[in-house]
Amino acid sequence: MGQVPDTSLAWSKLKPESSIWTGRNAHGSCVYNGKMYVIGGHTDAYPTYDLQLNDKTADVWWTEDGVSWNRNLLMEGDFFAQNHDVVQPGPIAPFYPRYGHSLDPYDIDKDGGDDIMILMGGFAPNTVNDIWVTEDSNTWFYVGEAPWSPRAWHATVTFNQTLYLMGGTPLNREVWYIKSVKLKTDRPAPLTRAMFMDYTYEVEWGQLEEAPWSPRAGMGLINQPYTGTLSAQTERVVMIGGYGGWLSTDERFDGIRCQSDVWVTFDLMNWTRIADSTALGGLAWFGFSVWSPDETDADHTLWVVGGGYIGDEGNKKVSVMQGSVNSYYSKDAVNWVRTNYVLGGGTTALEQYSSNEWTTTIIDGNLMFLGLWGLTLETFQIWGESHKSLYILGGDQDGTGTLQDVVYRGENGLLCDIQGIVCGGLGQCSETIGEGCDCLGTGFSGTYCDVDGGDIGSPAPQHRMSWSVMVVISVLVSWAIVV
Repeated sequence: MGQVPDTSLAWSKLKPESSIWTGRNAHGSCVYNGKMYVIGGHTDAYPTYDLQLNDKTADVWWTEDGVSWNRNLLMEGDFFAQNHDVVQPGPIAPFYPRYGHSLDPYDIDKDGGDDIMILMGGFAPNTVNDIWVTEDSNTWFYVGEAPWSPRAWHATVTFNQTLYLMGGTPLNREVWYIKSVKLKTDRPAPLTRAMFMDYTYEVEWGQLEEAPWSPRAGMGLINQPYTGTLSAQTERVVMIGGYGGWLSTDERFDGIRCQSDVWVTFDLMNWTRIADSTALGGLAWFGFSVWSPDETDADHTLWVVGGGYIGDEGNKKVSVMQGSVNSYYSKDAVNWVRTNYVLGGGTTALEQYSSNEWTTTIIDGNLMFLGLWGLTLETFQIWGESHKSLYILGGDQDGTGTLQDVVYRGENGLLCDIQGIVCGGLGQCSETIGEGCDCLGTGFSGTYCDVDGGDIGSPAPQHRMSWSVMVVISVLVSWAIVV
């Protein structure tokens, strides 16, 4: 393979102390009341209780530390509505096995504390528009069908204490929001021998005008604390990429593929396209989260991990998912910085390499570096720790790779490396979590030792750039020789 530069540890693979969920992608995940959840998803085919093969799950897993995972084995709820013929209570939830659904915490009374989790839609196996609510992840209430049409791979976001749902497949650009969630205690008993609850919830929905972006699914949608050029910090919703395009009946049709545009809104009604394309390229089904080690940052940092590309544009058609091996961050959602070192792959003659630890796998005894898509990315703080961390959950490797059953936690390398160059080639990555680079008295400062402090004798910025270029050139040469 040749020589590659030494990089900081960016992602550590967490080894579970007990059983963990099976490999999957398109699962639902969220953080709710001090626990991180993984629910449902697409898996390898397995025999179910009735000896049928299924590649979707209806299991519920949670962790308090990212390492020890627990499965709910005695779930209760409204089995009468869907899974009426499974063991009750048992390890299979009352809702149909599914993937491509959404899972969100929700604050009913707007007091700052989440009261329920809401699971919506997905492939089960066809697209559905059902809504399920739980207070404790163990008892699930069937709320009924939503007014929006059945869909999967839609996106959700909480903005100003309101939960919004957008897009999805069948491809659309609808924007829906929850007006209220109320307890319903006068529920009539259904005629069934299956388990049911004597109360449930009612969800009232509202709909806004369609968004101006093209219909899509699998996009990134997130609430970002943001200042930018504003006088004070506020919140904005950022929408990135996704698979879709204008439909063939629309005069703007130019193919269906993974998109590269970026849109923002401060009120969910007025959208602004701030970029037609970015360094991310066309991308969908990626991990998307907000994480800043310093919670006082005016603009919290956006992180994009993995993802995939598929689709057509003119005569160019990509029919097999091309997974990404990269991790990026951005403050403004336009200018993205790749943290990892990457070489080869694509149309080059070089074997693909990425310094991201989550890309490594062994296939037929050979070390390979594969892209990952259909993962989720959560920001989670373990009880007793002073900082939050990023967590990669599951996903599907491209090519000959497999569905993943592993968890990776973000480490200091995310705060030290830019394209594999550690601390600008001057400092070293601190061992103190959340502190990034130690510039070692070089006369430079800043997150990546990229601010010249003016010390006499300090290396000039152009020298550091030359060092970076020299590393890349030397590695390219060494790889070319080996190949």
